[in-house]
Amino acid sequence: DTAIFSNPLLSPLSDTAIFSNPATWLPLKKEFMAFYIGYYATIGTILRPFRFALAAYLTPKFDKIYTTLKDKFSVPKPIVILLCTIIANVIFPTALLIFAVNAACFLLRVKPIP
Repeated sequence: DTAIFSNPLLSPLSDTAIFSNPATWLPLKKEFMAFYIGYYATIGTILRPFRFALAAYLTPKFDKIYTTLKDKFSVPKPIVILLCTIIANVIFPTALLIFAVNAACFLLRVKPIP
């Protein structure tokens, strides 16, 4: 127990403390696994039907978007699906993250980039 705190300037959660003292490996793994199992067993299971319903609801909407873009730009459907996937999974979340960080920084009255 005292080996964990042998260096008072070093956090017990820092990489150096964890890797230099094997006694800390097992407790951290147990805590992580307990958290992960609890999260997956509760929140993941509870939200699964809602995620499925959302996917079933959005599937026809995305198909309509694919068809509209395919007809409008005269490109093959796989290209349209690729572009929509990139926009939906890369560009939109990145823009949302940038907006959320800026909004939080604005509310906290700090600069987003110091």
